[in-house]
Amino acid sequence: MGPAFNLNDWENQFRVGGEFDYDLGYGLGITFLSLFGVSDVFRFQMIPGLRVDLLYAGPASFYGSVGMGYGRMSKNNTLDTRTGLGLSLPLGERLELNSDANLFMSPIGTPGFPVTFDWLLALGYKFK
Repeated sequence: MGPAFNLNDWENQFRVGGEFDYDLGYGLGITFLSLFGVSDVFRFQMIPGLRVDLLYAGPASFYGSVGMGYGRMSKNNTLDTRTGLGLSLPLGERLELNSDANLFMSPIGTPGFPVTFDWLLALGYKFK
């Protein structure tokens, strides 16, 4: 969850959602992100993507993520893209804290070209 800041043709919102991240090894992972925008205007996204670990600093890792998927903005179906950078910090053997900054763009399906900058914070659980 976290705030979404309007950069072009949209509005500021609070975002709530979930992300599934499967580690493929070798610093790669596949992700599936689903987010809802909480305000008087409806926004929903389902975006599969790819995560790449860029730098390890002790137990923490800095990663980049990209993806493309379905979006719903107000009454419009859209093609949404995601580009982001984040930090994953382990909190023991099963828990981790994630923080990432994402740029979401909706180039197809809406009038204009909506762009938002989202800062998301998450508490994750590792299944083994």
